[in-house]
Amino acid sequence: MKDLPYLRAMLAFEWFGRTGSMTDAAVALGVTTGAISQHIRHLEEVLGVKLVHRHGNSVRLTLLGHTYHAQLATGFGALRSAQDIIRAAKSSAVLTVSSLRSLATKWLGPRVFDWQGQNKDAKVRLIGDAAEPDLDREDIDYRVTYGPNAARHAQTAVLFTDYVVPVCTPQLLRDSAPRNPAELLHVLPLIGIEWPNPAGQSPNWTQWSRHVGLEMGEVVPHMTFSFSNAALDATLYGKGCALGQFSMVSDDIAAGRLIVPFDIRMRMPEPYYLAWSASAFEKPHSRTFHRWLTALGKAQDEAYGAGKSGTPDRQATATRSLT
Repeated sequence: MKDLPYLRAMLAFEWFGRTGSMTDAAVALGVTTGAISQHIRHLEEVLGVKLVHRHGNSVRLTLLGHTYHAQLATGFGALRSAQDIIRAAKSSAVLTVSSLRSLATKWLGPRVFDWQGQNKDAKVRLIGDAAEPDLDREDIDYRVTYGPNAARHAQTAVLFTDYVVPVCTPQLLRDSAPRNPAELLHVLPLIGIEWPNPAGQSPNWTQWSRHVGLEMGEVVPHMTFSFSNAALDATLYGKGCALGQFSMVSDDIAAGRLIVPFDIRMRMPEPYYLAWSASAFEKPHSRTFHRWLTALGKAQDEAYGAGKSGTPDRQATATRSLT
């Protein structure tokens, strides 16, 4: 190896042979044409052979120069392939996280930004999707899922069990604030969410009315959405009162955009789970992300699982923060 010319000279000659132009080789390497010429002369001196013919402004490879260039091209091609492998590995270091769409939008997404603030080099790709992925066949490292869907995955951990509570904008209560849950169900326009739950235990208004001790039969909302974030957006626009999951409304409650007329919480029938692929921990930052997300789920449980019971005839309150 000590007999080899220095690498920069070989690279200059390889680029000249590839482009057939001193100018193009100089542009590619970010140097002057004079520097390319000097590199090639140095290479010829070290090797003791003629690599190019010079005639006026014309420069072309000799026969030996063609042969030598072909071998250099192979060698530099291998080096570039090695760099491509590293580049691809860095690209694949992005943590891909799949989550139920509404949870990704209202809970996970904003908090991932906070985590990245503490892990500056970490890259995360967040996918909101109702379809359950195959973690070991698709390019997905983590999945935040709900209830029975967790059984589809080999590695899982419980994140948290959520609660729903009535939420609306402060403006909605200015003219007609209900004095008790029964009035809430009769006075306010209700926004419903269709929950895909084969057991029929969906946290809907009928279920909540029974939870607070009212026997009203079926409670039909004024407007029903098929996914949570659309229903909560309508609630934020002041269109009605919805049963919001604390994971999805706690930020809006803390900011005063939403209030809780009656803090009577109803537990979701199933917990949320975190699932991960067999190769997830091979990526940089993955174990840190896993520890952070499971701790976040535990904090969610501790913060909003408390105080879940309430009194049905409680006066309407504009609750801004809940513990």
